[in-house]
Amino acid sequence: MKGKSVCILIAAAVFGFSLSAENIDVKTLVNPDYYDELMKNGFVRIIHEQNDDELILFPEVEYKTEALGHRVEKKAGKMSFISENLYYKTKADILRENSSSLQEQDIDIQMISEIFRSISKMEGMKYFSLNDNKEDILYKSAYTIDGPETKNRIPDQTEGNPDGLVLYSFQHDKSFGKCYYRMNYYMNENCLYTVFTNTEPMGIAFIKAVESGDLIISAVTVDCGDSIILYLATDTSCSKFPGIQKRPENSLVSRMEALSDWFLSKF
Repeated sequence: MKGKSVCILIAAAVFGFSLSAENIDVKTLVNPDYYDELMKNGFVRIIHEQNDDELILFPEVEYKTEALGHRVEKKAGKMSFISENLYYKTKADILRENSSSLQEQDIDIQMISEIFRSISKMEGMKYFSLNDNKEDILYKSAYTIDGPETKNRIPDQTEGNPDGLVLYSFQHDKSFGKCYYRMNYYMNENCLYTVFTNTEPMGIAFIKAVESGDLIISAVTVDCGDSIILYLATDTSCSKFPGIQKRPENSLVSRMEALSDWFLSKF
């Protein structure tokens, strides 16, 4: 992994990267059944019913084939849960809402990739807990680690082109406690596809809720030139909690909202 990172940095220094995007018609990326709603509200969410496994909102980008390989196998006796979330934001609105000194042309796919590799900046991320009906801290600790076995903290790996890069991270989660993830990155001239997969079991209180590999969070960001499309999805097969089934569902939905707010605030 370290050797690959060094090669990426050398390539960036010697050849550079041309990652600026021309304007892309958002309509070509979005499921036509949801385009009008997205343009009107800037947001669409679909929470799938049990055993409904189709990804409806995944943008029309080249990484759909990779997305089919990053799915959770649904298991008998477990609850399947998929939440898809699609956001549309103009760069002008992002910069205005952040009172940012950046220019629209400063926001490109390279900058976007650096944000999604800045794991330590997730520390202290706030979210609104649907279960507790209040704002709270989602991750009291978050950082990149050197691998799933040694788990030593390392600096965020934000330099260079991350296409094909594999990183690992630790997050101390409000609901799930200590969580470890593998992060796969795919990037072309206008699109970043990031996949977070849990590498160890996750629990709520003393109950093991999710087996290793059974939680996948997918993020697709498309630089459309003057706007950004952000797709976030949670895919899991987890334990059933009689009487409190909505708690894990609410926790997963809250995380998508927190992640989108965090990402959009970083420009």
